[in-house]
Amino acid sequence: MSKKIWLLLGALIFQVILLLSSDMMIRSDAAVVFNGAIEAIPAKSISSYLSRNPNNLMLFLYERFFYHLFGQQAVWVLQGFNILYTHLAGGILYLAAKRHLDQAVADRTFTFYYFLILLTPKFMAMYTDVMVLPILAIQIYALIAILKNNPTKKDKWGFLFLGLLTGLGLAFRPTGAIIVIAFFIVYASYHSMRKTTPYFLLFSLGLGVSYGGLGYYKDHQTEVVIMTEDGLSKNALTFINLGLTHSGTDQTDMKDGLLQYVPEEDHNKYNNGMFKNEYQLAEIKRRLKEYNLISFLDHTLYKQYRTTGQGNLNWIYKSPDEEKSDYMNPLTDKTANHDLAQFVRRYLIYTDESGFQYYDYFIQFIWVLLSLGLVFFFIHSKTPSNQINQFLGLALFGGLLFLQLFEGGKSRYLIQFLPQIVFIAALGWGNWTLKNNVSSYDDQ
Repeated sequence: MSKKIWLLLGALIFQVILLLSSDMMIRSDAAVVFNGAIEAIPAKSISSYLSRNPNNLMLFLYERFFYHLFGQQAVWVLQGFNILYTHLAGGILYLAAKRHLDQAVADRTFTFYYFLILLTPKFMAMYTDVMVLPILAIQIYALIAILKNNPTKKDKWGFLFLGLLTGLGLAFRPTGAIIVIAFFIVYASYHSMRKTTPYFLLFSLGLGVSYGGLGYYKDHQTEVVIMTEDGLSKNALTFINLGLTHSGTDQTDMKDGLLQYVPEEDHNKYNNGMFKNEYQLAEIKRRLKEYNLISFLDHTLYKQYRTTGQGNLNWIYKSPDEEKSDYMNPLTDKTANHDLAQFVRRYLIYTDESGFQYYDYFIQFIWVLLSLGLVFFFIHSKTPSNQINQFLGLALFGGLLFLQLFEGGKSRYLIQFLPQIVFIAALGWGNWTLKNNVSSYDDQ
């Protein structure tokens, strides 16, 4: 553990090898957005997609910006940034644990993050999961520091910065608010409203400026035409409705349910109005009514299992001919018959290759160790009143609750809650191994 710089260098080399060895670099929705950003598909196609899925508009604008700067080489710049994001987030989490908890917790945090993110191809997916990791890491660093040291008057402007940063994160991932909500609940329970309110107002001011500014930019951007017809685009109700399907992520079942409210002759129209709020509310009520206690419990447990059960965090890359939408690596022709590239694809990237199972077993073992840390955190905690412990536990609970109320059922969604997960696991193993000793972070 004292040679982390060499471990990080090894991870960087490993990530570059993964990137160069892939043939299908980006898949599914992320591929549609990127192909639209680099003008590889007609403007009308990306306009139709983003009008239906406005939650991906900021990702499109982010990628289009780099396309304007670097043209077709933008993919390498963006992938380079994704690699940077993974290392930056890991470094911030390690420093947060080292400075505000203790060295042993920092080492465990580093270890879990190293195996679950740095030594994986997740950066390559080009979706928002990895992009927001540095923002989440800075949030948790700042919030733990506040709970550890208590802010002074001169520190209050840090809440304004935190609001600005959170607004940026929310533009890509709405779940970035959960960790801040958990913080203010815990902070307010230990301090008077007179002390809490100014900090909350400063945070809200920063959040409003940042998120509102980005919202204004999205509404007035000229890169892509976004249609605003009633019932065309997905919204929060869509993801609640989707979350009520048995697996929590069954798009076909969700759409079939909404089509019940649309005249049959309009079913095949692009905008048949099925996402109208009145239809979605009616469908949510229908789904809730059809569940009974047993079936709803089955749905909840199955959805939770699918959300939390996979150590590979829902990495589902398959051979390119299995995908509807993809972006192929520009180097594919040069690496197609390269022995190292073939080995990497077979054992580390594509899940439909028989060799991938060995990596899958290994990462699942790491995930079991992490899960045990979560259990130890809650059943062996020496100081249940510790503010940091309560904050982390509540942030994890909020994340899991969000995935139960909205779309869930994919362990990839846990990446956006990974900072609190790895901290809790690291602290949990400390609770287990230290037994009756109380480590330095328990001095609150």
